[in-house]
Amino acid sequence: MASHSMPNGRGYGEAKSPTIALARQSSIRKSSAGDLGSSTLPSLGTAGRLVDYDALIRHFDCPVCHDWVTPPIVQCRKGHIVCGPCKSKGLKACPICKQRFSDVPNWMMEQVSLVIAFPCKFQGNGCRVYSELIHKTAHEALCSFRPVSCQYAVRGCTQILLYHLMEKHVLECRFKPPNLQNQLSSSSHGSSNN
Repeated sequence: MASHSMPNGRGYGEAKSPTIALARQSSIRKSSAGDLGSSTLPSLGTAGRLVDYDALIRHFDCPVCHDWVTPPIVQCRKGHIVCGPCKSKGLKACPICKQRFSDVPNWMMEQVSLVIAFPCKFQGNGCRVYSELIHKTAHEALCSFRPVSCQYAVRGCTQILLYHLMEKHVLECRFKPPNLQNQLSSSSHGSSNN
């Protein structure tokens, strides 16, 4: 039977969705633990998947700021988790059960967070990209759906638009210097004559 994981124990890099990766990993473990050579997939639920991704990802919602909880994952004595930034701002007790926080991080949630993909924080603006934590910050820094201020804000423009819509606005912005277009045209013609 062919192995689907890489030598370092990680694999499934070719998976198109987080659900497929978890389903493959789960099915391989199940078949290697029980069926001795059987390579059949376990029966799928009515939704046609092994893992309900939406239910899984909701477990990583910080109850304070509603950002995604990422390692190191802080937990209270009953196991509720909060994000590190909220805890470091002086949060003394769990917002859910009012218990003190444990000194031991939630290792299992940390491990799960490393193998699933999180939605871009600009998902509400239309972004459909899901990234593993290691790539999430880099994507969000360049995401076409991130809000940006007009480059003529220093001249008085207050427009804040999604990055992919800003190019059109900049061309039509009423705060654009009136001679900027003429300067660009003349400099490009002058350099071609040299």
